Amino acid sequence: MPEFLQNFDIRNEFVHLLNISADNYRVVLTTLTGADDDEFQLISYYRYLIVLVQYMMHHDYCVGYELVGDCTNFTLGTVKKMNPVIIHKALTMIVDALGQRMKKLHLISGSKFFDTIVLIFKQALSAKLAQRLVIHNNLESLYEHIPKQHLPKDLGGGLETMNELSERTFKEVCTDEHLAVVKRMETATTDESCRPTAKFNEEYSGTPGSFKTLCVD
Repeated sequence: MPEFLQNFDIRNEFVHLLNISADNYRVVLTTLTGADDDEFQLISYYRYLIVLVQYMMHHDYCVGYELVGDCTNFTLGTVKKMNPVIIHKALTMIVDALGQRMKKLHLISGSKFFDTIVLIFKQALSAKLAQRLVIHNNLESLYEHIPKQHLPKDLGGGLETMNELSERTFKEVCTDEHLAVVKRMETATTDESCRPTAKFNEEYSGTPGSFKTLCVD
């Protein structure tokens, strides 16, 4: 899935929160401004998330993440651009390819399109991640899982505002050091010249290999 991992230009709404939970999980919060942007593409959001994950892989020490999605400012224009295939691919990349553990996925209600948002997410999640999806109808419900000291002021917490945290995070991932890491990771691809060119896959439904025993029922 090179569309998620290559051709980054980071310098040209995501928040990595400062505190970690008691069991050493990092809280990552995402929200929307509420303003529709015709240029916004869902894949761009996940590309930035992957850049952030790469940064934390090099600099953080947590055992995994709790993702919090604030759906308050979701508009019809944003919902139309949500694609369960892209969401599934991105989470597969983060969890399976990059090896990041997701403890919980929290969605905070507040949009009249919330039921549609939840439906799209459930279509995109694996069976294991679907069991870790937690729906919150209010902030008090969220506080039962994530203490206020791990949340920004916008959500009644004790940290800086989301804008302040987002600006700080963006500056960190735009450093020359991290840009060099991202460029190096772009080269971590398969060497397609080594892939067998035989037509075995086409003729035998993609089942190449040697079999000591083959049982057909």
